[in-house]
Amino acid sequence: MSHRLFPLFFIALTLVTSCISRPDYVLDEDAMVSLLTDVHRSEGLLELQQNNRTFSNNEEYQRAIMAAVLVKHNVTRAQYDSSLVWYGQNLSDLVRVYNKVQKNLAEDIEYWSNVETEKRNEFAVSQAGDSVDLWTVDRYLVLDETRFSSFRFWQIPSDSNFMAGDSLVWHLNVPHVPHGHSVVATLSFDYDESTDTDCSQTVVARRDTTIDIALRSLSASQFRSIIASIALLKDSLSVESDIAFADSLSLVRLRGQ
Repeated sequence: MSHRLFPLFFIALTLVTSCISRPDYVLDEDAMVSLLTDVHRSEGLLELQQNNRTFSNNEEYQRAIMAAVLVKHNVTRAQYDSSLVWYGQNLSDLVRVYNKVQKNLAEDIEYWSNVETEKRNEFAVSQAGDSVDLWTVDRYLVLDETRFSSFRFWQIPSDSNFMAGDSLVWHLNVPHVPHGHSVVATLSFDYDESTDTDCSQTVVARRDTTIDIALRSLSASQFRSIIASIALLKDSLSVESDIAFADSLSLVRLRGQ
């Protein structure tokens, strides 16, 4: 082939490649953006629970999180994997998709940063006393899988009224756990990196019940904050999305008990 014809051949090949149509089994761009955004949100959920070794490092738990995302988008694992392969072979489409995903995640970060600031202000300074209810936010929760609000997270910063050796009791009533689901509640103390201790407790509820998580902080170390989270998880991919409720929330601090 002459050197003068080669550039024309390359341009023609590029045009043919760029015009390859997307197969029917591959998710369209908008659907892929929405799905990948939720996949990365779910990975963020697991990172938030990284101190809870029982769940965040459990493969079954991780599969349940991913299954919940796929069910929300009405996508099978095979469709997801096939779509990833196709977009991986069509880099211009993949770059365009991930630019939109990154935009969505950046908006999430901005939103949750504002929410976290508001929460910190709500939890600003606790009252003094031997027995104090620290819970000053929502006493009633709706965990809705269809809106990806099936996970809630709170961080109560330490202040001068907190002391090493304090005990906590996190109470919540769960009047409705849908069939084929679990409500997972976790309470933990957040210490600095020099404290190599997993001070947390998790309760899994698969039926309507009352949850009381009692936890005592280390007597030799001052914690930085208290972290509480609650999640609604499917037991299998075949389970339909549903809603759970929690009410009567309280977080009582007990002095040195």
